[in-house]
Amino acid sequence: MTAVPPSRQYGWITQEIRDQAVAAVLGGVEEGRSLNAACELVAKHLDVHRNSIKNWVQSSPAYADLQQRKAGELELRLADIRALGVLNKGLRAVIQQSATNTSGCGQQ
Repeated sequence: MTAVPPSRQYGWITQEIRDQAVAAVLGGVEEGRSLNAACELVAKHLDVHRNSIKNWVQSSPAYADLQQRKAGELELRLADIRALGVLNKGLRAVIQQSATNTSGCGQQ
């Protein structure tokens, strides 16, 4: 039978420290780090398990706000990509039409 590891207690971590840890992780995510990478970095500084940090972040209202904002940004990017696809399709049609018109000019 495998022994169950003891649960970690971080009694020395105040709410202020948790809030700062969450803010640091969210800042890292804003800079382009993954959630896991940002949690790992902060966890090393506090000497706590990264999953503890991740749990604090995921239970934060600021994290939900970040996810909504990121989702909105992705939707805008997707709309831009779709619009560029339409423009690209039109441009290819013009180029093909131009190639067809110029290829028959010198022949009789």
